Amino acid sequence: MECYVCKSSRGCALECTQPKRGLGLHVSCGLNAGIWIEYQEAKASGVVAGFCLEHTKLWNKQQLLTGKYYKIVSRGKK
Repeated sequence: MECYVCKSSRGCALECTQPKRGLGLHVSCGLNAGIWIEYQEAKASGVVAGFCLEHTKLWNKQQLLTGKYYKIVSRGKK
């Protein structure tokens, strides 16, 4: 799947979590572009969800309303 941020098909790309969106992105590209990456804990493991820029804006609204979110940050950043 091609990363819609850097336009490369190399590496592993997450698909936007919203159904039928079909946009992929590398986690590092998404973090650099300010796109939300969410980690959802489950009973036995976790799930990483990525959002395209449009859905990132919607997620920001939801985060402001609930105050609850998880964000993955790249190494070296605090």
